[in-house]
Amino acid sequence: IPYSQLTVGIPKERFPLEKRVAATPESVQRLVKPGFSVLIEDGAGASSYFSNADYEAAGAKIVPVDQVWKDSDIVLKLRPPTPEEVTSLGDRTLISFLWPRQNEDLVKQLEAQKATAFAMDCIP
Repeated sequence: IPYSQLTVGIPKERFPLEKRVAATPESVQRLVKPGFSVLIEDGAGASSYFSNADYEAAGAKIVPVDQVWKDSDIVLKLRPPTPEEVTSLGDRTLISFLWPRQNEDLVKQLEAQKATAFAMDCIP
């Protein structure tokens, strides 16, 4: 599949006190340059001092959270997704820290939905 046909989504992290975001405006530019479309949840970077305008200037589109999950082929997160987020992911691709041994129910849910998941914590 050509990059131009793929959409990468970045939702806001919802873990209490989490201030990071899975993509910076600079990393968004690196995704947009080869042709990816990038969706950023409205306000996703605010706790990291990245404004919506910063992401738009990098080439991303600012959208509501439900659109990030519904319209993205690949979702980038830092913290493991909640069961509700996994349900919203469907059978698409997730790249996140998952800690599979500590989150066996999460892995089973992803598997049952036939989602593709890359556990960043398992990549050397």
